[in-house]
Amino acid sequence: MGILTLVLTGLLIWIVVMANQKGDSFIKGGGFQEKTPLDIARERFASGEISAEEFDKIKKNPA
Repeated sequence: MGILTLVLTGLLIWIVVMANQKGDSFIKGGGFQEKTPLDIARERFASGEISAEEFDKIKKNPA
């Protein structure tokens, strides 16, 4: 019984750590998903790191 509790606790900790490493995309998408360049540009625009002109330029050529 003690070993099962230990294994389940370890599994739960591992899931939490993995979710935190990938950000909240694990929770939103139902699995691990990488951010696209456009996702990153949206975040940077929302935080004020880049201007609207820079964001529009990235949207036209996301690669």
